[in-house]
Amino acid sequence: MYWELLRSASPVVPKGLSMSHMMKEFHDAADSFARSVVDDLLLHPAASSAIDPPSPHHDLVGYNDCTLFAANGLYAVVYPPPLSSSQQAAKSLGHDIRSSRVLLSALEAVEGAATDLAIPVQCVVDYMGVRVLVVAQVLQASTTTCHIMADTHAAASFRRVLHQLHVCDLNDNVADIVPFETHLVQSQGRLVLSKLRHVCAPDVLHESDDANGFDQTPSKHSASLTAWKLRPEYIRQYHTPLYSNAYRQESTPAQDNIVACASHYMQKSVLPACVHRLESSPATLVGQSFFDSASFTSMLHADGINMRYLGRIYDLATLKHVRRLVMTEMVARVAKVLLRAMLREAPTHWRALATDLFNVLCGAGPDAVDFYQSQIQPTVELKFGVATPHNLRHELHMPQLLLALQHHTGVQMDLPVAINSQFLVDDARHPPFRTHHAIAVTSSVTLVCTTTSACQDMIQDTVVSDSMDEDALEVALTNLKLALAVEQACPTDSRHVRLCHLLVQAAEVSLRVDAADDAGTKTFASLALEEGPTGHALRSRAYVVLMRLHHAKEDMASALRSFEKALEAATWHLGASHPVVLGVLLSLVAIWIDRQEWLKALDILDHCTTVVKEAYGRYTIQYAQLRCQQARVLHTLGQLDQAVSMFEDALAIYEELPSCVVESADCCSAMTAIFLDMASLQPAFNMAMKTHDLRVSSGDTDAILASWMQLGACSKALHDDFRAIEYYKSALALVKANQAAISDAVQCIQDISRQLLALVFQTLSPEAKQVSRKEKAVSNDLLEFVVAQLYALDAPQYLDMIFQDLLREAGTPSMALFEDYPSDMQLRGAQHLLNL
Repeated sequence: MYWELLRSASPVVPKGLSMSHMMKEFHDAADSFARSVVDDLLLHPAASSAIDPPSPHHDLVGYNDCTLFAANGLYAVVYPPPLSSSQQAAKSLGHDIRSSRVLLSALEAVEGAATDLAIPVQCVVDYMGVRVLVVAQVLQASTTTCHIMADTHAAASFRRVLHQLHVCDLNDNVADIVPFETHLVQSQGRLVLSKLRHVCAPDVLHESDDANGFDQTPSKHSASLTAWKLRPEYIRQYHTPLYSNAYRQESTPAQDNIVACASHYMQKSVLPACVHRLESSPATLVGQSFFDSASFTSMLHADGINMRYLGRIYDLATLKHVRRLVMTEMVARVAKVLLRAMLREAPTHWRALATDLFNVLCGAGPDAVDFYQSQIQPTVELKFGVATPHNLRHELHMPQLLLALQHHTGVQMDLPVAINSQFLVDDARHPPFRTHHAIAVTSSVTLVCTTTSACQDMIQDTVVSDSMDEDALEVALTNLKLALAVEQACPTDSRHVRLCHLLVQAAEVSLRVDAADDAGTKTFASLALEEGPTGHALRSRAYVVLMRLHHAKEDMASALRSFEKALEAATWHLGASHPVVLGVLLSLVAIWIDRQEWLKALDILDHCTTVVKEAYGRYTIQYAQLRCQQARVLHTLGQLDQAVSMFEDALAIYEELPSCVVESADCCSAMTAIFLDMASLQPAFNMAMKTHDLRVSSGDTDAILASWMQLGACSKALHDDFRAIEYYKSALALVKANQAAISDAVQCIQDISRQLLALVFQTLSPEAKQVSRKEKAVSNDLLEFVVAQLYALDAPQYLDMIFQDLLREAGTPSMALFEDYPSDMQLRGAQHLLNL
C-alpha cells in the first residue's frame, strides 16, 4: 500500500496527508515494538526472543551482523553488545536512515523510478540508550541477495536516482556507482534497497587537520569512511558530483580529490557563512528563529553541516548569544551520551539517574562545579575540538540548557517547578530537581519520511519575511496550514516544539494577511500557547501576536499584559540580553509609535539600547539602527539637538562599514532635515551635499532624485535661487531620463516644474517682471499647450524662450513656438499653472 501510494497520481495535498496518516500508524507500531525490544534486551536478556544470525530474516533485511527481532510484520535491528553501546554502531544506523530518506525523495522526483526501485518503510528509535532500526517487512521478497544488472530499466532508474542525489554522472557504469555494502532484494517486480549507509561520500578532513592538509586524508577502507560522512543536503548543493565510493579500491584519484576539496570547502566557506547567518539574523519575530536545539539543528542540517562541526562554529562565532547557543548544544549532546550509557547499565533507575545528571548540570553546588571540570569540559573539548572557557558553567544560561537537555535526552522534567523556583539564582544548598520531578523518558523516533516529497517541498519552500507582499503571504499561509496538517497527522516530537513554531508562524502571517479579521489569528496564537512546550521562548511570539490584536482593538491593558508574558517567557528561556527579547521590546515600541505616545516609545527604546549593547556590542549595525530609531522619535518630540547626536552616533558606525552606504545616506538626509528645522542652513547644505555623494555611489535613482530635491530645498533656504534652479533642473533631467525606474514619474515632473517656475519668476529681471504682470485670458487649450512644453523642455529654458520673444525688438520675427499662442499668453499660462 505504501509503494502504491507513492506511485499514485493523486493530487499533492491529499496524497501527502494520506502518507502522513500511514506513517503515523507505522510510527506508533515501530515505537512500541522498539521499546519492547529494548526492555527485552536490557531487563530480560536471558529470555530474549532475538533471532541470531545467520537466518533467512537476516538475508531479507541485510543486517547479517546484528541481532534481529520480528513481530507483526516488523523487523527490529539492534547491534549486539558491546557494539550496541558504541558510537560507531549508532552512526551507521543513523547514516542508513538519512540515506534512505534522501533516496526515497529522489525516487519520487525521478519519473518512473518508483516502478523499478523501492525503499522499505523504516525508522530509527533511540530509547534507554539503545538505538533500534525498525523496518517494515518486505512482502513476497526473495531472500537471495541480487544485483543490479546493466542495461535494464532498474539500472537506468538507479543511475538517474543517484544522479538526482548528485553522487554520479548519468553516463557512469552502474557497477561502479552502487554504494559499498548496499543490500538489494527482489520484491513484486522491484529492487528493494537497504543498508544505504555509504550513499554519501566520506568527509575526509577532520577537526585536527591542517588547513591545507589534503595529505592527511584517510587510507582506503579505513574506519573513518563509515564514521564521517558528508550530509546529502551539502552534496546536492556542491557544484561537482561527489562519488559514494570515493577513497575505496574502485574509486579514481580524481574522485578522491574532488571529495577532499568538498570537505575543505565545507570548513573554509560553508561554516563561516553559517556563522554569519546566525549573527546577522535580524531581531524580528517573523520567520525562523535559531535559539533552541530543534531549530538550530534543523538549520545546520539544511545547510548540510554535521553536528561534529559545532566546535568550529563556536570558534568562528563572536556574539555572546550565538556562542552560548553553540556551547549549550555541545554540552547537551555530551550529556545525552553520558545519560544513555548510564541508562544501558541501570534502566530501572532512570528517574534517579536523570535527576542526578540534571542537577549537576543545572545546579550550583560543589558537585556541579566538579562535574563540569572533570567530565563535561574534557569531553566537550575531545568530542568537538574546541577550547572551553575556564568556568564553563557560568557561560551557560541554565533554563536554555535545561530545555536543550530535555530535547536531546528525552527526559521530561516538571518545568513549572523550575520556572516558579529560583532557578536563575545560583543556590548551592538546593538542587533544582527532586526525583519525582522526572516525569518520563521518551523515545526519539526518526522516520524515513513523514509525508510525500512533493508535499515536503511545498512546506520547505515557505519562507516568511518582512518584505513579502499580500499575495506571497497568502501562499505562505496556505503552505503553513498544510505543514500544520502534516504535523498533526504525524507529530515529529513529543514536546510539540515544531507544532508550536508552525502555529506561531501561521498566527504572524495571518495577522499580516487580514488584520481586520482576527479570529483565525487569535486561534493560531492561542493554540500555540496551549499546545506549545512550557517555558519555551516560542511562546513569546504568540503573546506578541495577541498583544498586537489587543492593540488593534484599543485594549491596551490586555496588550500590556500580553507584553509582560512575552517578555517573561523570552527572558526566562534565553536571558535578559537576547535578540528575541529585543524583538519583543521593539514590538511594543511599534505600538507606542502607532499610538503617537512618543515618550513611552522612547522609554522602551532606552531598554532596547541596553539589550543591544550586551547582545551585539556598541559598534554594530544593530546599535546604529536603534540609534536611528531613537533619533526619529526625538525629532518628532522636537528634541532636535539630541536627535542630531543620535544620528551622528549611527553615522559614525555606518561609515566604518563599506556595505552600509545606503544607511549612511539615510542618516545624513535625516540630519539635513533636522538642521533645516533648526535654521542651521549652512550645516544643512553641507550635510545635503554629503547625502548626495552617498546616494550617487549607491546607484538608487529614487534616492538620487530625493538628494537633488533636498539640495534644492537647502539652496532655497539659503536664498541662493540660481543654485536651487540648477539642482531642480538636475532633478528634472534625472526624472525624464529614468521615467520607467521612478515611481510616479509624471507627478514628479509636475512638482519639480512647479518649483522651477516659482524660482524662475523670483529671479526675473525688472523688465521681465513688468511684462509678467500683464493680464491675459487663460483657456484650457492654452494650459494643455504650456504643460506639453514644460514636459518637453525644462522650465528655465522654456521661460527664457518666452521672455526672449516678449523682449525682442520690433520687426524681429517670432519663433515657431509662439505661432499658435503668443508668448504673453504662454507666460500667463505658466503663471496660472504655478498658482494651481
